[in-house]
Amino acid sequence: MVEVIVSHLEKNYNKAIETNEDIVSGEYVDRKVFENKFSGEVIDPKSLSEYIQEKYKVSKGFSQQILDDWCSGKINNGLLSKNTSID
Repeated sequence: MVEVIVSHLEKNYNKAIETNEDIVSGEYVDRKVFENKFSGEVIDPKSLSEYIQEKYKVSKGFSQQILDDWCSGKINNGLLSKNTSID
């Protein structure tokens, strides 16, 4: 399942960093986002995680772990960096 989801992510999304000014502190803050390769739409990790959960019928923790590991390059031979229940 990991390979299927990662393949989908690689085909459809670019990893990106979005920089915004924090309105309270005035400092600039970076956050991970994903750009749809076809529409150019930027999507936040929570929304992409929810999409993965719905499309592949996996748990919230599993979809979040896949996104974290995919962004950090920690998926090795189809294995996640942490044991996470798929459902």
